[in-house]
Amino acid sequence: MLPSSVGVLNKISAILSVLEKGPACLPAVVSETGLTRPTVHRLVLAMQELGLVEADQQGQYIIGPRLTRLAMAAQHAIAGS
Repeated sequence: MLPSSVGVLNKISAILSVLEKGPACLPAVVSETGLTRPTVHRLVLAMQELGLVEADQQGQYIIGPRLTRLAMAAQHAIAGS
């Protein structure tokens, strides 16, 4: 995937790419994205507020309910076209 011209979106995309593979703890997201710990923490908290990410029972980050709903809406739109 090509990066956008908006840095924060590239960082969020990198975080979501890690979570797309499955649950991940903060150090794993930091390691896999190459972003700093404060940046990942700040963005993950903001993403949680938006429902894009949530923490599971073990405290690992996972894809949030809003992204699940968006994926289902996209799938419905594709099937309807």
